[in-house]
Amino acid sequence: GGQRQRLAIARALVAGAPLLVLDEPSTGLDAEARAALVAPLRKLMRERTSIVVSHDLLLTRGADLIAVMDGGRIVERGGHDDLVEAGGLYARLWASQSGAREETAGLAGIAP
Repeated sequence: GGQRQRLAIARALVAGAPLLVLDEPSTGLDAEARAALVAPLRKLMRERTSIVVSHDLLLTRGADLIAVMDGGRIVERGGHDDLVEAGGLYARLWASQSGAREETAGLAGIAP
């Protein structure tokens, strides 16, 4: 699965697609592969309109707009810092994920 994800991202890079839609791009990747994916993926997204659907908040952190869904409805929207400060669902998810990342940061090179 991870190889397919990387191949699809590479194809999007080569094709120069103006719109990029990524559905769970880090699914199937271990922590090391995910860490290696983040920087190139951010570079790819920076140059085009990108929609990322992900449970992995490391990928959504730098987005201009984050829409948080719960039960099929948008319950929060805003930037990362604003959503964390608001203390809602996104903040709880971020705290949960960033805590887990801190425990494995030395192995994967992922900053919380």
